Amino acid sequence: MPVAETRSRRPALINQTAFRMVTGSRQGPSHGERDFARRAWQVAARRLAWVAGVFCVVLGGLLVHNSFRLYRGAGDAKLRLVEARELLPLKNSLRDNPRDAELKEDIRERDQLLREEYFRRKAIAERGAMALLGGAAVFVAALQAALLLKRSGPAVPDLSRAPEDPAKEANRAGQAVAGVSLALAGLTAALVWGVTPEWDGKDVRLRGAASGGGAAEVPGTAPGTVSAAGDPEWYPSQDDIANNWPRFRGPGGLGITQFEGLPETWDGKTGTNILWKTEIPLPGENSPVVWGDRIFLTGATSKRREVYCIDVRSGELLWGEPVSTAQGGRAEPPEVMEDTGYAASTGVTDGRRVFAIFANGEVAGFDVAGKRLWARHLGTPENMYGYATSLAMWRNRVLVVFDQGEADEERSKILALDAVTGETVWSTPRPVANSWSTPIVITAAGKEQVVTCASPWAIAYDPAEGSEIWKAKCMEGDVAPSPTFANGLVYVASDQDSVAAIHPDGAGDVTGRKMAWSWDKGDLPDLCSLLCDGPRLYTLIFGVLHAFDAMNGEHLWKHDFEEQFQASPTLVNGRLWLLNSNGVMIMGTADGEGFAETSRAPLGEKCGASPAFAPGRVYLRGRKHLYCIGRNDER
Repeated sequence: MPVAETRSRRPALINQTAFRMVTGSRQGPSHGERDFARRAWQVAARRLAWVAGVFCVVLGGLLVHNSFRLYRGAGDAKLRLVEARELLPLKNSLRDNPRDAELKEDIRERDQLLREEYFRRKAIAERGAMALLGGAAVFVAALQAALLLKRSGPAVPDLSRAPEDPAKEANRAGQAVAGVSLALAGLTAALVWGVTPEWDGKDVRLRGAASGGGAAEVPGTAPGTVSAAGDPEWYPSQDDIANNWPRFRGPGGLGITQFEGLPETWDGKTGTNILWKTEIPLPGENSPVVWGDRIFLTGATSKRREVYCIDVRSGELLWGEPVSTAQGGRAEPPEVMEDTGYAASTGVTDGRRVFAIFANGEVAGFDVAGKRLWARHLGTPENMYGYATSLAMWRNRVLVVFDQGEADEERSKILALDAVTGETVWSTPRPVANSWSTPIVITAAGKEQVVTCASPWAIAYDPAEGSEIWKAKCMEGDVAPSPTFANGLVYVASDQDSVAAIHPDGAGDVTGRKMAWSWDKGDLPDLCSLLCDGPRLYTLIFGVLHAFDAMNGEHLWKHDFEEQFQASPTLVNGRLWLLNSNGVMIMGTADGEGFAETSRAPLGEKCGASPAFAPGRVYLRGRKHLYCIGRNDER
């Protein structure tokens, strides 16, 4: 017999042998019986593939619909915790009637229902993905079986046993299809209706930490009670804000304090009036923020980002928590200047929570006990020196100015994030280039406004909805100085345009018609923020302090220190405090004639961050340490 013919018959001989071993019969099934059984199972496999395919299509449609209900928004605002539009009218009514107990209860009940619906749909998405994978596996397997059984010839394996009754064999095939079909239908029903809408509190976007669930507790609250850290409606009063140092340059971002008992002399080398100093694990140029008995600041490298909490009494590091997201971990770290670093942005606190942002675009919220409430990645910003804009707050919303690229690229935006969940409440595109200026929130012309600065516009937004109120084209170059507000005027500056004052009662483009004054005849601020004591506006440029008449813009005088400054100036009980880059605080008085230095206080460590204050205390961040300065005799 030819070799080729021998090889072609080998599979058939093997299959016949296997048949005899299984059935114990010396005689295999007849050709007709084998063919009938093969066709019956071929039809069954085709039907099973069809059923599995329909299951995948139907389940896929359900999951897509579920995703549309679960995921809303655009750009970086992708995950919607709850459908907020249903609650917005009620929340707006509550702001007008804050003591309406019935309305509060209605909001709580609706909010609970929405949260339960969210977690039910989240469970459907997770289980549905697994079921869809199983259905796809059944479809592929059935389709392959149908194609195999369709073939003819000796290479096709015979059935492992001879059918006693061809009709019964066909019936078994049909039963197999029906059984699998019912199983898939039952799985779909269980998936849709069997998921209980329970929330265990472990989702970090709501109120739990990544490592555990439950509501965050704040020192001073009863054990087991839900603190304001998880209350979506809570925010601090203006009096509470005024009595703390919650953001860059303090209450309002104005760089003004009237806290009493502050020392005017200290020395970091001798320890004079240095109550304690604490080494910060990671570097950062951000300023400390203070609320009650806690200080918050951040540190970062290209690979690590951390938020720190320090006890004001002892300087003990109470906690240091990492900030990381899957997206931020995969992204390449941005290029930054050495003077900027990866943690130049100052955080913000409302007394129950603290929020931080880093140069790679990661932003996070923690309760004051160190439990992470949420974290997200806004995308790595394109910024020539490194992202350095600090955070601000309005009520229970975290305000993020996220400027990048060039003005014509339309990549910049301002966002308001929910303080509890981190979700985007609103996001507004900004027609500006990358900037480093921090926004301030003011009340003017009977409305609250978020004032921002970047080339080429100074723009004010409605903090409730993000709509633009007014804008003035008076910015050019690298805009880093933060604006200030006094005398009913907004003061702004940029290093290649002017120092200017704007009436904030306009609408739309107010360039020219709402400009109180503008000055562009000399040195212009490139880094340090503006300061106003009422009669005079001060700018600090490299080592030169300039003074202007705050109402008409007349340049009054300049004082050359022949030193470098990175920290912004502060008005402390009517006196100017200027912190130079070597860590020496220069104190003095100013009037319409000039500046008179009264004292100097050396820290003994270089400084680039602006100071923070509390009653009787000054907090300065050096390159490596945080210092608490107070009178030694008060220990």
